[in-house]
Amino acid sequence: MFIVIEGIDGTGKATQLSLLKERFTALGSRVDTYDFPAYDSFIGKELGKLLAGHDKDINAQSLPGKLMAMLFSLDRMQFVERIKTSIASGHIVISN
Repeated sequence: MFIVIEGIDGTGKATQLSLLKERFTALGSRVDTYDFPAYDSFIGKELGKLLAGHDKDINAQSLPGKLMAMLFSLDRMQFVERIKTSIASGHIVISN
């Protein structure tokens, strides 16, 4: 099972992920979680800089929306094989 929680920052995605993980774990399920952007990866670090606006000339607002969408997609793509392996192993995967 693959559950994805979407929403803008500050809407409680991390809280919902934590509650779901806690519940499924209590029921005896193995649960793997993923937070995106993955700020500890190369792409995630770059996204973090763009989102935080560290460079006033090049930031999330100054770049085309399609480019930002591509960066977010690349960030998630790094984990596709891990997620597939988790699901194939019978784990529940929850992502925000």
